[in-house]
Amino acid sequence: MYLFYIDETGNPEHSDPSHVFVLTAIAVHENQCRDLMDEFLKLKDQFYPELKTQRFKELKASDLLRPSRHKANRRNARFVHAILSLVKRKHIKIISFVVHKNELDRQANAKWLYPLALQRMLTQIQAHIEPEERQAMLILDSRLNSKDFILAKGFDDFVKNNDHGKKCRNIIELPLFSDSKLLTSLQIVDIISYCIYGRIVQERYTSRGLSTVDYSYLAEYWKDIVGNLDLKTFPDPKNTKA
Repeated sequence: MYLFYIDETGNPEHSDPSHVFVLTAIAVHENQCRDLMDEFLKLKDQFYPELKTQRFKELKASDLLRPSRHKANRRNARFVHAILSLVKRKHIKIISFVVHKNELDRQANAKWLYPLALQRMLTQIQAHIEPEERQAMLILDSRLNSKDFILAKGFDDFVKNNDHGKKCRNIIELPLFSDSKLLTSLQIVDIISYCIYGRIVQERYTSRGLSTVDYSYLAEYWKDIVGNLDLKTFPDPKNTKA
């Protein structure tokens, strides 16, 4: 069985200035979970020895990788490189679904956009596990009980009533939700998702003068991500205006 740890970067609301909403998952085989956690914690202790007594102190990607922090503290960059190298060495599949908010035919809203992204991601996950005849469970970073409920309900409706959702038979149970402070794999996918978000914004928006945020420094991490990445975008880039 695979455990898919899922986290988002960006904001699904139209009012938020982020151009894209990114939902990312990593596929961790049940036999990898313990080793991945142990190796993550060893790296955390190595790079941040001052946090050894704080087992549940989370290193958020927004702190490690935001432009001002990244340039000022190369220790963060070395840590991120080590984490991505770990993921690459363990051949962990990365699945990401990117929504270009300003290219939608209706105004972006968290109530429908987040569930839509998760449902589209389900078909990617099913395609990944079906050839191996494996089963999968989804574990998402919890936000609020009400928002978690909306996602779970949308998931349930999708797999019962949607033709594409009905094909996702290898995904068992409704999504599970956890605080990312408790699960190191959620912290890993948080880092990966931020790198994907920055890469998309830089290439599609900053390079064209549509965004003032410079994420060019994230290019140094791309080689450790792209080889194991299944990335889909919405709307389809062939039909977008930019």
